[in-house]
Amino acid sequence: MPEDKGKRERAKVIGEDEGFQRHYWAAQRVGWALLALLLAASVAGLFGPGLIGRAHAADSASRLRVEYERFERKQAESSIRIEIGAGAAQNGEARVWLSREFLDRVQIHQITPEPESVETAGGRVAYVFRVADPTQPVGVTFHFEPEFAGRLPGSAGLGDGSSQVNFDQFVYP
Repeated sequence: MPEDKGKRERAKVIGEDEGFQRHYWAAQRVGWALLALLLAASVAGLFGPGLIGRAHAADSASRLRVEYERFERKQAESSIRIEIGAGAAQNGEARVWLSREFLDRVQIHQITPEPESVETAGGRVAYVFRVADPTQPVGVTFHFEPEFAGRLPGSAGLGDGSSQVNFDQFVYP
């Protein structure tokens, strides 16, 4: 017992508060754990390119495939890649459309390769590309900037209506 009294007196002299110290250490451990989780989420792709950030959507017949990032930043350069499957082009042309819902929320900067023409119909904008060899797949990349934060849903499809895929992105402010 006298030993405990000596510790208490020494704690008063030094200015220690054991209860406060235990709470401080616990809070510090929680902080380190949250920092580790944030770092792991960043590496995984929650805030940009990474393991869970990259996604794709494809139709069941493999005639259309869309590759995109799940997480984007408002007014930051981004892109989606659309691959039109072999044999999907007709009469030397490949037609692919994007939904107005998507296009109204982004600003398109460049399309590679450049489309031969652009057509609007209903809630879609169709892009027509000249194809040298219709037996080969055709890749098209749309470079854009999201203009609004929040959910960014989109749809893409082939001009003949045979294939359609939906994709969903989240845009950080």
